Amino acid sequence: MSLYGIVPGVVQALAWIPGRILIYFFTHFTVYGRENIRGVEKPTIFVSNHPNQFDPVFIRGAFPMVSRHNPLLWISRSQSVYQWKGWRKYVLSEPFFRFWGAPVAPGGLQNYSKTLSDHVLLLKRGYTFCVFPQAGDDKFDGKSAKARGGIGYLIAAVRPTVVPVYVKNSAGMSPGRFFSRKHRVSVHFGKPRPARYFLTGMPNTLGVKEYREVSERLVKAIYALESPNEIQ
Repeated sequence: MSLYGIVPGVVQALAWIPGRILIYFFTHFTVYGRENIRGVEKPTIFVSNHPNQFDPVFIRGAFPMVSRHNPLLWISRSQSVYQWKGWRKYVLSEPFFRFWGAPVAPGGLQNYSKTLSDHVLLLKRGYTFCVFPQAGDDKFDGKSAKARGGIGYLIAAVRPTVVPVYVKNSAGMSPGRFFSRKHRVSVHFGKPRPARYFLTGMPNTLGVKEYREVSERLVKAIYALESPNEIQ
């Protein structure tokens, strides 16, 4: 196991107990579809909506403490891209992201194969990622946000098992509102799908347009979990 896995694996395992207690008490935390993450074939990518900066905590907290998906890795961008303000610019730094398990995808390369080369390698080594197809530069968007093509590229390049995830009721949650217990947050795991499910009808050679279309299909699978019938 590389340093990408050792440090985040230890950090996530140690943070699980206090983190789980906090989110259960302050957000009335509920998890649906746990049966959908048992025995999922690797490599695996979980794809989720991203209404709040705390979503990685909620999603990791929805897994057992000891999980074959620990560490759960993420994708982050350069700190200069996010342009955080206030406390975020001091806490949400690149070292913090790496510590938590979010290898940085360098910007400005205009080439998915170069930008995401480390992430492809980690997936092929059996690591699990959770990715936000709609992740914005410095804000957290809802259903109307455009899907980005990077996750589509990962799906095509690695052909992982894909599990859609829907985080409900975390939008607008500040640290103050978290401790006020005004949010009832839940995480919904959908049915695992093979990569070909999202690549059906695509040409043999994919470009930026096709990668974005794959990402749009992923977004539809995520928001389909708003309907309880899709979680079973």
